[in-house]
Amino acid sequence: MPAQKSPPAIRLVDTPRRCDRRDGLGCDYMETDVIKFDVKKRVSGAVQFTAEIEASEEELYGVKLGLAVIWAMENNTDLYGANLYGASGVNNYVKCIQIDQYPITYTADILQIGCERHAVADWAKFDDQRIVEMEGKSALKFWRKYKAWIFQTIDLCPAKPTGYLNAKETP
Repeated sequence: MPAQKSPPAIRLVDTPRRCDRRDGLGCDYMETDVIKFDVKKRVSGAVQFTAEIEASEEELYGVKLGLAVIWAMENNTDLYGANLYGASGVNNYVKCIQIDQYPITYTADILQIGCERHAVADWAKFDDQRIVEMEGKSALKFWRKYKAWIFQTIDLCPAKPTGYLNAKETP
């Protein structure tokens, strides 16, 4: 049986070097290689998948994580439960908003407000009692103030579907 071929590595740019402006002193170039990058589960911290990305080991964590997310989407890898906090460069697929006390992150089908993560359709159906059960009256006050705005934002700036669910359904 022939060896299974690895999916191609994801590159940040089309050149083998990229500018590193973190020192604020101008442009130094980092050499890049194909590296393995572990994406961990949000709750347990265990490795969920390992992506092959083109980056420098010294690259910022958020940039490497963003490349790993893009790799995962292109390779139909399940991102459910992955810790994507700080991922950079995935704005078409993962949208982030910070208002008042809660960070809001959403994808094409999942909405997370603070530590509560549910399907977008489920959030739309939650009544006041369900919101109070999540985090009390302050959460209800937030929800009443921003619910319509959050869904309007999702409608105006939708996240692109990753294709993972569709890939699972097709043989």
